Amino acid sequence: MQKFNEEIAISFDIDKENCIPNEPLFFGTLKTKNDNLIIEYQENKFPDYQNVNREQFSLYGQTISGKKFIATDCFFQKIGGPRIIENGLILNNNSIFVNRLFIGDWDSDIILKKIKTIKVRFSYLEHWLHHLKVRSKFNENKICEMSIENLDLEFEEFVINNEFKFNIETSFKTEVEANKKFIFDSKKWIILSFDNYVSINEVYQKIFILNNFFRVILPTKKIFVEDLLIKTENDKTYEILYKQTNYQNEDLNTSHTNFLYLYNEDNIEGILSNWFSMQKKYGMIIDSLFSIFDDKSFVYSENRFIAYMQWIEGFTRVAYPTNEDEKLEFENKIHKIIKQISSSEDKEFISNITKYKFETPLREQLKKIIYEYGIKNLLNLNSKEIKSLINKLLKYRNKLTHISNKQEYDINELVYLNMMLKNILYIIFHKKLLLDKDNNAYEKVVRNLIHYYKEYRLISNK
Repeated sequence: MQKFNEEIAISFDIDKENCIPNEPLFFGTLKTKNDNLIIEYQENKFPDYQNVNREQFSLYGQTISGKKFIATDCFFQKIGGPRIIENGLILNNNSIFVNRLFIGDWDSDIILKKIKTIKVRFSYLEHWLHHLKVRSKFNENKICEMSIENLDLEFEEFVINNEFKFNIETSFKTEVEANKKFIFDSKKWIILSFDNYVSINEVYQKIFILNNFFRVILPTKKIFVEDLLIKTENDKTYEILYKQTNYQNEDLNTSHTNFLYLYNEDNIEGILSNWFSMQKKYGMIIDSLFSIFDDKSFVYSENRFIAYMQWIEGFTRVAYPTNEDEKLEFENKIHKIIKQISSSEDKEFISNITKYKFETPLREQLKKIIYEYGIKNLLNLNSKEIKSLINKLLKYRNKLTHISNKQEYDINELVYLNMMLKNILYIIFHKKLLLDKDNNAYEKVVRNLIHYYKEYRLISNK
């Protein structure tokens, strides 16, 4: 996203009839600071800011270069108030935090507008799409000739879960700098189109889901929104800016092998449809996948193990909900037990410890994972080995959930259990999205799982 350091004129209100900011106008500087958008101003040039009694407010303004904008969900650092730290930024007394910036025409109802089209670019999008390959060679006159492949690559539009249309478009920009340097700029955009227009909050939700998709398939890199455009119901286009994130030098070097999945026109429709369906069914469980796959999220093996097991517990509760007949049977048994007890205190005790609904034991849920996702066959496990592995996982889960002052486990064994669990999560992810067919990344995951299980067995059998 672009960075700002530009002088601006702003107002708290807008003339709805003429769609222009009302006076008085105030002046300041729109800046990017610590990856956040802020407006800095001179306190004595902004006399009414302490009288703003809204927790959050909007501003209408224009940059010195002529860009009109609407800043929404803004707030002040009030003098004498608690120190505000937002997204790692300490807000000064003469600063306004800008949560979102809409660049386009002024409109006091921008938040209420219905959206018909979203155009968005994520980091590494071109890498995912196998985008432009530039080749160069010298001819016999020692002049360098360049050719660009995939320049006119076409993508087919498709519909995701009867909700919206998905497509990929290309934008081109060329210019000559200093009359000698030819600059060619090509970008790919993901286009989401809605027949039934959506709210701005639904736009953010769709962006969040897609962002998480790229975080999961490229877990080693920082995924962020590079550019975001929307077209409203009245055909006005706005660029939306919020937290500013940019590539770091070390992030620029990536390879197709870093991706768990690369764009493939033969299966992308099914995969994205599955991803959005999974988001609807599993919610925050899927949202947390990208952080679990990121090795930098954990310092200690113990934290990593608990995170993996918590994810599996949450996933299995939704994937394998407790059977209603089992719950009814459990409740009837408890009722019979309570009837046989004479002490009212004992009755209350039994009632309290069983008042929460019956859930299928984690042992059974782990067994279902091992069978349904082919772990039994991949590791060639017999019933005794499955029972042993589940017992070990539950043992570590219980010990690490209730930490003691002594390390009563083998740290090397824990490391290999972690690596196994991580690859089991990868297998679940691949199979849920139907990515396990003819996929080198999936085959690598399987090889890793087999390797770490063998290493685990060597340690556990000592």
